[in-house]
Amino acid sequence: MKLLSHLRPLCRLLRDESGLAAMELALVAGTLSTVMLNGVEIGRFYFAKMELQNATQMAAQNVWKVCDTPVKAPVTRNCSGRTNAMTTGLQSTSLGSSVTLSSGFPTEAYYCASTTDGSLINVGPVSDSNGNAATKPSTCSPNGSGADTPGDYIVIQAQYTYTPIFSGITIGSLLPTTVTSTTTMRIQ
Repeated sequence: MKLLSHLRPLCRLLRDESGLAAMELALVAGTLSTVMLNGVEIGRFYFAKMELQNATQMAAQNVWKVCDTPVKAPVTRNCSGRTNAMTTGLQSTSLGSSVTLSSGFPTEAYYCASTTDGSLINVGPVSDSNGNAATKPSTCSPNGSGADTPGDYIVIQAQYTYTPIFSGITIGSLLPTTVTSTTTMRIQ
């Protein structure tokens, strides 16, 4: 009988539903908040990635605009305004000066389009190993159509360091911190 008297308060507590709505609200609000913060973090990451892609495309467009004359091609050798044009393009988005040119870029070479899938095939450098002008290949055969002539393409790669705003409570810490984007554009 004494055991039953000790269980009565526990039974009353188990039947009590007065705080149930508050507990449900706390669980639902906590879950919704976490989902919402993750959505904001993922949205920021993909917006930064999109802005970086736009920045590399703008850099290539600026180089093409400044250096698109036969006298200035190949641009990595003959166009003195290419660095300023690239920098202006890379920093033209909302990411600003946080966008930097990746090490080893820009690169430039002669490319032909593949006859099978349309991808670009490198058919020769614009400079030899000593830094002197290389001879431009006369046709695209054996890599493409023999009737086509190789084009002078510049490749620009940029990077941006992404920092999550809700690190530790969202998946932001799982996202890559260094985001890169590469653009290839025909100059001549």
